[in-house]
This record gives sequence, structure tokens and C-alpha cells, in this order.
Amino acid sequence: MPLLGTRRERIWDGSLSLKKPKLRYRAAKKPVLGTKSKAAIREELAAETNRFLQSGGEVHEVPAGTSAWEPGAKPPPSSQPIFSEPKQPRTPVPDVVAALEARREAMKSKNRSAPKTTGKTSKQKLIYDDFGEPLRKVWTDE
Repeated sequence: MPLLGTRRERIWDGSLSLKKPKLRYRAAKKPVLGTKSKAAIREELAAETNRFLQSGGEVHEVPAGTSAWEPGAKPPPSSQPIFSEPKQPRTPVPDVVAALEARREAMKSKNRSAPKTTGKTSKQKLIYDDFGEPLRKVWTDE
């Protein structure tokens, strides 16, 4: 009988005593959902490469340092400087921050007011049967 919300199983120890049976726990095995090892992936890639070469495909070797950009074309974005404009001065805003903080404090103090009561209070009352045994609890307004 598995426990809810866990990946553990309960195991009965097999004793036939009148005491409550002792339960041991063991970790349940996690299901494997289509995962491949690195070796299996390598073998699969090698097989696909061999099929490509056997079907007449060719592999062209490109010398190191060769760019994919055509000569005279726009340079790649990574070669352009990121911050080309001069640094702009920051605008001081302490008065704006102070106004926001004051408004926030006003909202907090407004929300902290005492809760309004209607004068009625709810009270829990026990209902008894004919023999004086408690049956249930009921909430009543007084």
C-alpha cells in the first residue's frame, strides 16, 4: 500500500503478533521515461553519420578561423560595442521616493484600523441526546 505524496512503499515485516505490525519503508524505484545514456546517443549519431556517408553524402572540412559572414557584408552583432553612447548623468528623485513612501505609510495606517464589530458574537454550543451524551457542536449567534 503506497503512501500518498511520497515515492516510498510500506512493507509489512510478516510477524503475526497481536501488536500493531511494524512497518519498514523502502524507496520505490522511479520509472525511467525514455532516457538514453551518452554512449547510446554517441552510437546513434555514429550510425546516422555512416548512413549519410553510405548514401553518397559528403563531409566538407572547413579550415579553423573561417567566418560564416560574407566579405563586405555587415559585421556580426557581437563585434560591435555594446555601450557606444557616453554615460548619461542620473536624475536625482529623492522627493518622488519620499512622496511614494508617505503614500505607502498612509495606506498602511488606514488598513490597521480596528475591525468593525456588529455587536453579534458567535458561540459554540453542544447538543446532547436524550441520555446526556454529546451529539454535535453548533455555532449560535448571540
